[in-house]
Amino acid sequence: MLVALCQINSSGDIEANAKLVESSIREAAAAGAELIVLPEATMHAFGAGPLTGSAARFGWFSSLIQELVRALSVTVVCGTFRPGPDGRVYNTALIA
Repeated sequence: MLVALCQINSSGDIEANAKLVESSIREAAAAGAELIVLPEATMHAFGAGPLTGSAARFGWFSSLIQELVRALSVTVVCGTFRPGPDGRVYNTALIA
């Protein structure tokens, strides 16, 4: 099994991060990777502003990852944030 570790420089812009993630996943899959691992703060960089806005878009971001996984027949691990029931943001590893 070929594993790809993709290092990206995420920012506070979830849309820009999603584009980086998609191109990284596609490139790794094209090179034959079956397991693709991205950083802890893939969805939104630590220190790049409040995480609440990005966490509120967890469903959108995770759907994007799931679509890529299905289309490319790969497994992806990446760091995301999701809203918690108490108004806090939870650091979450997404495995698809």
